Amino acid sequence: NEARQLNHQEVVEEDKRNNLPTNWEARKRKAEWILQDEEKKKEAEDRGENYDRVKLLHVEAVEAERLERKKKKKNPDQGFADYEQATFRLVHVIFTQNIIKCHKISYKLGK
Repeated sequence: NEARQLNHQEVVEEDKRNNLPTNWEARKRKAEWILQDEEKKKEAEDRGENYDRVKLLHVEAVEAERLERKKKKKNPDQGFADYEQATFRLVHVIFTQNIIKCHKISYKLGK
């Protein structure tokens, strides 16, 4: 009788785990990490330290280099090989700056 009850409890627990979303464990770990990060940030603020600097003190150089390479891979600076690409980049920068100025002016005039 006792074995049957224990088996039933295990079956119920397994059923609960199966009904959870597939990424439940990852979401749970991420939520815990965020809470710990906020807690550490608050502690550093209470001590009067910059949390980002304190956090970077505990990162190894090899790990930081690996993360930096990963960041660059996501957003690589393609550079330019000829004058056409250099001109395109220059025009693009000037154009985006002018668009921002135009939006600011039109917003002020619209008010």
